[in-house]
Amino acid sequence: MKNRIFFFLCIAVLLCVSVSAATVSVNSSTGFQAAVLALKGEGGTIVVEEEATVPSGMKIPDQNGDITITGKALTFLGDVSFAKNTNNNTIIFDLPVKAGREGAKLFGGFNNVYFTEKFAVEGDLDFYGGVATYETDDGTVQENPMELKMNEEATALIPYSIKVDGGTFRVFAGGNYRATYSAILGSISAPIDITINGGTFGNGVSFNADSALKLDSAISVSGMSILADNATLTINGGTFNSPVYAQGYLGQTSVRTSGDSQFTNSDSKYYAADGNTVINVKGGTFNCSEISATQSAATYSQLLRGNYTLTIDKKAKLADGIVLDATQVKAYAGKSEKATLTYPAGANVTVKRFDVVNGKAVKYDEPLRIAFIGDSITQGSNAYIGKELSFEKKSYPAQFLEKMVANGHDVVVSNYGCSATKIMDYDNFGYTLGLAYTLSMKETDADYVVVALGTNDSLACTCTYGMKDRFVEEYADFISGYEALPETDMVYGTSAIYRESRDVAAVFVRALQEKVFEKLVADGKKCTYIDLYSLLLEPALNDKLLAGDMLHPHADGYTIYADRLYDAIVNKVYAKENFEMTDIYVDAKAKYAGAGTKEDPTQCISVALGKAAKEATIHISGQYNYNNIDDTSRGFIIPSSIDKLTIVGDGEGATLKINSKYIFINCDVVFDNITVESTVSPLHFVAGYNNVTFTESFKCNEAVIVAGIVSHGDVKTNIKYNSLESICSDKDCVINVNGGNFGAIIGGNLKFTNSLELTGTYGGNLTINVGKNVTVTDKAFTSSAVGQNYFTGTVTVNADKEVFKDGLREFATIASGRDVGYIDVTKNTGKVTVNGTVKFIPLGDLNSDGKVSLCDSLTMLRSIADKTQSKYIKNFYGHASFFTEDNAKMLLAKAVQ
Repeated sequence: MKNRIFFFLCIAVLLCVSVSAATVSVNSSTGFQAAVLALKGEGGTIVVEEEATVPSGMKIPDQNGDITITGKALTFLGDVSFAKNTNNNTIIFDLPVKAGREGAKLFGGFNNVYFTEKFAVEGDLDFYGGVATYETDDGTVQENPMELKMNEEATALIPYSIKVDGGTFRVFAGGNYRATYSAILGSISAPIDITINGGTFGNGVSFNADSALKLDSAISVSGMSILADNATLTINGGTFNSPVYAQGYLGQTSVRTSGDSQFTNSDSKYYAADGNTVINVKGGTFNCSEISATQSAATYSQLLRGNYTLTIDKKAKLADGIVLDATQVKAYAGKSEKATLTYPAGANVTVKRFDVVNGKAVKYDEPLRIAFIGDSITQGSNAYIGKELSFEKKSYPAQFLEKMVANGHDVVVSNYGCSATKIMDYDNFGYTLGLAYTLSMKETDADYVVVALGTNDSLACTCTYGMKDRFVEEYADFISGYEALPETDMVYGTSAIYRESRDVAAVFVRALQEKVFEKLVADGKKCTYIDLYSLLLEPALNDKLLAGDMLHPHADGYTIYADRLYDAIVNKVYAKENFEMTDIYVDAKAKYAGAGTKEDPTQCISVALGKAAKEATIHISGQYNYNNIDDTSRGFIIPSSIDKLTIVGDGEGATLKINSKYIFINCDVVFDNITVESTVSPLHFVAGYNNVTFTESFKCNEAVIVAGIVSHGDVKTNIKYNSLESICSDKDCVINVNGGNFGAIIGGNLKFTNSLELTGTYGGNLTINVGKNVTVTDKAFTSSAVGQNYFTGTVTVNADKEVFKDGLREFATIASGRDVGYIDVTKNTGKVTVNGTVKFIPLGDLNSDGKVSLCDSLTMLRSIADKTQSKYIKNFYGHASFFTEDNAKMLLAKAVQ
């Protein structure tokens, strides 16, 4: 339970100085810095006898007593701050000040601050009752002790008060100032009490109450902090030229804001704006456009959950039409907190969404609340206006908000985009680890949630089938988490968009996103898929969307992005009509923006894969080099959005050359009249137990066919991740090999390193047909009907001639390694049938006579005794450690059968 006891200061006490407190003069011989040092941290009075300067960046340490600064004028050459209050001290400014040529900021450090009538200001002065927060040098989403401490320093933990009798303030805020868009986000987590008796506020700050983007730093209780406890603002006098808010503008935000604000994220008492807020306007002149509970912008826009009470006395002078707004006051479900307004009858004001007005209950419609969840594209990276990066003005959520408002929609938009974040957490950039996730889940009550995550997962998804399956599972859970929120009517998932030239990763993850939404919709979930890839491809290829990094849109590109989302959400345009093609033509000499037709081919094979219909043919002319894979363990990947794909060469000499070790296949594929090469040897065709055909006109040089999956370990911090489920299969498939020169054909899984990797099980029915024009050298691996996995299904191998140099083994040999794991051969209960003239070597056929006999069992026992296993290991998993008495008995039992 939060502390609800307010701290009140008595003026008489404020103006008194303890008898024992020091009094230090500032004159020609003693400067202001020396005077502060002379207080020795005990507080006291600083008397400025001659005008003096305060150096820019000076930080006055926390005192054991109050400080009164009085006398002649001080000049702030720049920003000045007081250390965070730990002793409930009061700072009294009882003299005029001048701000430097470029203005100055004064930070109260959560101390009690009193500006007397003598506090006249010359120049532009911004006052923040909290501290200036900064970004850390880490940036990952994790609990770092240094970041936690910095975040705690930016959080008010004891009550404090601010009183103003005079002064002119360009910005006046009770809480923090965030220096950059990556700065930590703190909170006011203790009661705050502000009393304004006089002064001028908001000079030079313009504001339009009708603007969808309310971005000016104005007058607020919170400043750039979350107002997380009780607050009272009493206005008895003064002139207000800027709007007045309880919860002010939090500023631009980035992944570091979300990731490094872990103290704020640790407890709802630091991040939930659930205190009771009271604004009493007893006097003053309001030339401003608004007095509001919150300052709305397309950034972090959370709700005020406690009671909000605004009382305006008839002595207050209000501008005509001033807006009194409580739109973002909304209690938690089942709670009764409300917004209450009392104002003089006949006043010319506009009242928005108060529950009780002048004692009468009011019914009203809630606005449409939309929360955007995403990575750097949602955040607004590269959204420049000239040389200024402006997330809150040019990101697509901001421009979407402007378009919604311009078209008459009553809407509140929150932007919780965090650059570099992912669905999967494998490098401390998982989206769910940060403050943005907590706020978007608990503090927005969004009617619509728009999720644009997955682009940063796409590269990892092209490393293993396990990472692919992991993404599908965790993406579905992530979407379902928002879908289950009681206030949420719809979760929109947006596909990855076209990214850097030719890269197939975005196309692949888009296919996974689509399948997840197909399943969720089929299960009756409140979900809709928006295929932004198809909706934005044309402007992307015509240089109207992406900035120079070929990944993020530029400011005008975000305009197009926002337009497409508007059409999707408002007009239900979820994909581009007639986008898919059954025949797509690719030519390295064509243009990127080519239509993909025979007459107008595309230079981009990723576009061809993205535009492919469920059954499609990609025609490749000449030599096409795909060199966009920065890690050779990643694969050139054929997406699961296609059911059957034919890759065919047009004319003679058609070649697909990649710079990867793998081609990962996720649908049925035919390779026809084409040469496939890799700069990394040997190239692996990883079929994933899909049907794959290599026609007689197909060519390759000692590539490896893996009918199953390349398996890895199950460590989720590594992008080469497999679960046991992801490497097991009961799927029936046919591998037709009618052309090509192969280094090996493996009818199952292949382990990436050694037997410490996971061992899967294949229980389906696999048929491998090898034609007469095929050669298999076994230079890369030993060919086998069954791979490096357990086997409970059937494998049928049909070969027209002796294509396997050393014969076809039943099981593949185990990769060598220092730590070879145990394989329980009794789990291999499947059946292998070999038709044709191929020499077949069953597991345990130590003497290579084509059968397992008593002789093989005795040979194993003798080799164990004589330590001569190396002579025979090729035919029994290829490793001496499996020569045991138990396995010798197994061979005997097999021989008897």
